[in-house]
Amino acid sequence: MSTASSNGYENGYGLIPSDEQLEVVPDCPVIGHVPATTESRKQGVYSYAGRWFVLTGAHVVVYSRNAEADRAFFKDILGFRSVDAGHGWLIFAVPAAEVAFHPDDQNNKHEMFFTCDNLKAQVAALQKKGARVGKISEERWGTRTTISLPGGGAIGLYEPKHPVTFERNFAKKKAGQTSRPKKR
Repeated sequence: MSTASSNGYENGYGLIPSDEQLEVVPDCPVIGHVPATTESRKQGVYSYAGRWFVLTGAHVVVYSRNAEADRAFFKDILGFRSVDAGHGWLIFAVPAAEVAFHPDDQNNKHEMFFTCDNLKAQVAALQKKGARVGKISEERWGTRTTISLPGGGAIGLYEPKHPVTFERNFAKKKAGQTSRPKKR
């Protein structure tokens, strides 16, 4: 839910400029013409003080020796929605994401972890679908394991002990919402 402030709207991900602060620019060299609407600003596409803010998401690439099998796993076992980018090349929608930077001796080394609110329940659900899951270990920052991919790789899964940048327990909150008025 967005809340108004004197500087714009806060949507939980950052400040969205108010209409008075928004500069309408007819064409953007990166994304073309984008109408200056409240909805486009909620999606992160707007001009503010003459600058374009066009970061609208993140795209993760997982390299695999059997990409087709791993795509089927993401679709059939993990249940992620996808779009076909052409010729059966599926790109998957994944849950909310965040990026952390850790010190290391080399650059361009990346890891991917899914997060969950209850690791034991998530592991049980994955195993029930036939997924292979690694040993569970306790870390200072969370309880973690790995999910084995059919192509031979693995993706991390953990229940964070630290604050996260996205809303947690979304399914529980959504399930608790109702459109019926409360009885008195």
